[in-house]
Formats: sequence, structure tokens, C-alpha cells
Amino acid sequence: MKSGQTIAPKKNLNPSQNISLRLLLVVPFVLQIVGAVGLVGYLSFKNGQQAVNDLTEQVMDKTNRLVNRYLDEYLATPPLINRINADAIDLGLLDITDMQSSGLYYWKQMQLFDNVSYISSTLVTGEFIGSGRWSDNGVTIEERSPRTKNSAYIYATDRHGNRTKVIETVPEYDARSEDWYAETIKAGKHIWNKAYSWDEKPGMISIATSYPIYNKAKKLVGIISVDFLLSKINNYLQTLKSQSVRKNFYYRAKWPSHWQFHSRRSLSSNR
Repeated sequence: MKSGQTIAPKKNLNPSQNISLRLLLVVPFVLQIVGAVGLVGYLSFKNGQQAVNDLTEQVMDKTNRLVNRYLDEYLATPPLINRINADAIDLGLLDITDMQSSGLYYWKQMQLFDNVSYISSTLVTGEFIGSGRWSDNGVTIEERSPRTKNSAYIYATDRHGNRTKVIETVPEYDARSEDWYAETIKAGKHIWNKAYSWDEKPGMISIATSYPIYNKAKKLVGIISVDFLLSKINNYLQTLKSQSVRKNFYYRAKWPSHWQFHSRRSLSSNR
């Protein structure tokens, strides 16, 4: 060692530099881990959300199929009744010119088919007979004929279908003036008539399916008809727990595309 030469003392590293170095080494790994965890969490959330959406759509589709099946069955009943009655007329089992027997016949059908509201027949002469479930009087029988002096008599009935008393009289009622009568004659075949609301109760929406009856000479004898209330379908929809499912049905249900609405004079003010 040379004399007079001094050795400079070794300098210690700055503590702040040590911390920065540790951070420099650790932070990238931490960020990777946080990023990986965040990505996994996000993907899990998205997958869970998609699973919920898929399940909701499956429930909606299943319910929609069930409701459409109910609607198909419900709408099949009125044409079926008309077909049964047309065959009964053709076989001579039902005489729609006999107001007494046909009124009882329709009354009995009303006991079998509780999802319809009215079954009737109208002759080209203006005579009319029907049985309906419109009011608090139970199932009634309504007749317009020469013996009722061409006014419509509405009869209460007992549990056997016998007429007990006249509960209402509607003068000057002629079913031939109704739109459904003209529509059916023009079509010359079984049709769905326009949906209608009763004048006295606009909130009561009904629809009828009608069938023209011809004799062996191909001459029109009259029209048989079956009505039902659309509110029965609404009542069924109200049994569905999910409001969104009900809305989904309203948008997607298979309603007959030709249905239209108009007002109709009520035969009974109780309707």
C-alpha cells in the first residue's frame, strides 16, 4: 500500500432504493394475480348471467307452449259443438224448428261444455232459440218465436232444464240484424265471426263461431252458433305467476289473424 493513500469508506444503499427494488419485483406478479382473479370473476359473472337468461328463456318458452296448447284446445271447443249439432240436425236427432226441444238440447250442452257462454240457432224466418250462461240467474233459455209474440223471452230454468219463469222480455229483437248472421250467410260455411263487445257492457268481449244449415235442396234453413267470452282466457292468464310470462304470451300467442272487433246489441241487459 502506498503511503499517504486513503481508502474511501463503502457507501450504504439508500433504504428507499431497496423498497423501490422490492416493489419493482413484486408488483408485476401482484398485478398479474389480481388481473387473473378479476378476469375469472368477470367471466364467472357473465357465465352466471347467461345461465340465468337461458333459464328464464326456457321457462318463458315452456309456459308459452303450455298457454298456446290451452288456447288451441279452448278454441277447438266451439267449432266442435257446431259440428256435433250440424251432424245431429243432418241425422234428424235435432230439429231446430222445434223451439221447446232444441232449447232443452242446448241447455244440456251448456252443462257439458262449461267453457262456452252461449249455444243457439236462428232460422231464416227470424225464430231464435238459445241457452246461455250470462248472468247470476245461471243457465237460461232464450226464445223468439210466434208464441212469444216475436219478442225475445228469457227464461230461468231448474236443475233439469225446465223453464220456470220469464225473467226478462226484449221486444223487437231480431238476430238476423246482427253482423254475425250476415257474415255467416255471406261466407256460406263455418266461420269465426268478428269479436264483439256488448253495448250495455263494453268490457265484456265475446266471439262466436257460426255454421249455416241447409236442407237437402241446398236451401238455407238457419244458422247455428256458439259463443264464448274472451275473459275466460284472461282468467287463465291471471293464474300464471309471472307477469313477464303473461306479457310474453300476449305478444306471442297464436290468435286467429282475422279476428276483428265490433259492438253488438245485447239480447239481455244482464249480459
